[in-house]
Amino acid sequence: MRHRFEFGVVLLAVSILGLVLAERLQYVEERNEQIQVRLAVRLLDAAVRIRMAELLIANDAQTIERLRQENPFDWLSPQLQNYAGARTAQQLQGREDVAQGRWYFDTTRHEAVYTVLNGSHFSSRSGSRLIRYRVQVIASGRRLEGARIEVVEQYNWF
Repeated sequence: MRHRFEFGVVLLAVSILGLVLAERLQYVEERNEQIQVRLAVRLLDAAVRIRMAELLIANDAQTIERLRQENPFDWLSPQLQNYAGARTAQQLQGREDVAQGRWYFDTTRHEAVYTVLNGSHFSSRSGSRLIRYRVQVIASGRRLEGARIEVVEQYNWF
């Protein structure tokens, strides 16, 4: 009888430790995803700034104006491993779960979009699990000064 009790206590302790470990692993996975998203945004921002510099050097004002509509993922080399490609409005209609944990380019809105996979600590104003960025061209009057990636809808993650 005593061995059964000891076995039960050990089993309970191992179960509790397993639950704590599983919870911590989920937290670490989500934190890792957040860091990967931040890194991807920095890479996209660098690609946008390099592309803008190339166009400014070439004095190509027409292409600079179209910069807002171009896919910034096309300027990355090598491509992000979790990039799912460009998507049209028809492909995305009514589906928020497209390619969870992956990036795609929304060709209708001209936005780089990330779908959050592990979002226990994620919130946005709309309640969506999408993180949206777009290319913003910076100008002072008629003088073009640069470009960058900007978030479309503010969100909190941790």
